[in-house]
Amino acid sequence: MSEGLLDAGAAAMDERGYDVTRPDSGAEPPAVAVPGEDAESPFGEARETAIDPLDGADPTTVLSRLWTNRNRDRATLFVVDDRETADAVADLLAAPLGVAAADDAGRRTFFDGPDRVPLAEGGYAAVPAGDHVVWRETGEGESFRLALETDRGEVIGALDGVGDLDCPPRATFPYGYERDEDKRIRVRDFRGRPVETFAGVKAMRAGGFAPVAAPLVPEHMLDGDVDGWWGVLVVADGSVVTAPVDSAER
Repeated sequence: MSEGLLDAGAAAMDERGYDVTRPDSGAEPPAVAVPGEDAESPFGEARETAIDPLDGADPTTVLSRLWTNRNRDRATLFVVDDRETADAVADLLAAPLGVAAADDAGRRTFFDGPDRVPLAEGGYAAVPAGDHVVWRETGEGESFRLALETDRGEVIGALDGVGDLDCPPRATFPYGYERDEDKRIRVRDFRGRPVETFAGVKAMRAGGFAPVAAPLVPEHMLDGDVDGWWGVLVVADGSVVTAPVDSAER
């Protein structure tokens, strides 16, 4: 964490009439701003606000910090070095919230999250290591299916929707893997038949099999409107970004 970013965020909130406190080192968030009687919020309602320095716009980091703070009835002031990072955060938090893309029908393409996809039979989902895969919604109507697609457009796993990510059956994916009692990793095919055994995940990847990252589904982390609950302080010019720039301005 950059102390310079934290100092800048604390100073900005102090100037607006907030009382800033910093918990012990390593605490999350690293600083909290409580509005005084005449406090002026840089965004939304003047409420308790977490000051969160960022060194990038990683979707998991941004959404999880906003989720944690809002659950504590806190807004979030992200603090970044430059406008490019601020715009990336604002794009991520604009509608449709927290996704890589969405088409005119509302079908979303998701970022990869930090977790793996657990299988109903135990272990986790896997795909051929040479395939770059992405999770996206498909279909028509009000309920979209969720497809795991390769960069060639081939669907190699499909679910009825994002609600079915909790322990789908092994047969949904080309492969699954699990750690045996001897700590080695055993890869099985979609029918559960043993394929190969490896010393670890790195060896498994080298052997042609890769774990499947679970998609980062925003509504599994945040519900409702996040407008007024966040802003991004740009240290380079002191501005506070609360919405993405218009595409014509890029």
